[in-house]
Amino acid sequence: MYSVIITSSGSGSRMNLGYNKNLLEIDGEMIIEKTVKKFLSNNLINEIIITTTSDELKIMKEKLINEKIKFVIGGETRQSSVYEGLKLVTNEYVLVHDGARCFITSDLIDKIIN
Repeated sequence: MYSVIITSSGSGSRMNLGYNKNLLEIDGEMIIEKTVKKFLSNNLINEIIITTTSDELKIMKEKLINEKIKFVIGGETRQSSVYEGLKLVTNEYVLVHDGARCFITSDLIDKIIN
């Protein structure tokens, strides 16, 4: 089985949103919701760890409800956020994905695992 760490503790500063781009809605769903669904649909992934900010933790927990999902407060950098996520991993193999990249395909996830 596989774990995936999805980083979602950014500020959206490059997009000039004033908030985390993962919370931006596309077709009625937040970007992070679209991203997580792709990984939830894979039978080989039994653990999803989402790095987030303390300010956004409540929103994430309300929107992303699944027994496979764990949350952790990310760090100041993507590297430190991934490190915080790694502390919760229970599987031997781990994928790392940027939560704002919601257009990943199931086929690509399978290819990466294989």
